[in-house]
Amino acid sequence: MNGADVAMALTGTADRAGERVLCRLVRARLPGELLDTWPMSPAARRHLDTCLTCQAQSVRYRGVLRALRSLRDDIEEAPFWLVDRVLASLDVPGRRSSRRAAVAVSAVAASVAVATAVATIRWLRSGSV
Repeated sequence: MNGADVAMALTGTADRAGERVLCRLVRARLPGELLDTWPMSPAARRHLDTCLTCQAQSVRYRGVLRALRSLRDDIEEAPFWLVDRVLASLDVPGRRSSRRAAVAVSAVAASVAVATAVATIRWLRSGSV
């Protein structure tokens, strides 16, 4: 996407392809707009006010934010074996412990992220939003 495409999309002189470009720009800015970290330009806001597709995306994103905020205070206990397994993998003699530690911590972090994502998706699909 070049500057001419963006300018054409933002000025309203865009054809159907330009409209899709503007939709992509607006959807990319939705998280920042809704979290008050990266506000939209007036042109992008006008597009959001008139585009039903982008409005639907905004509603879906707000639902995800609401669901994630509701999970903020939920605490999941780690399986009883997890800490022992991680500590055992760090204490293997003859191995470079710093690399193993980084791998173990990364694996635990990835597991927690995946478990959180799966729980969030299941909760969203259950229609609890």
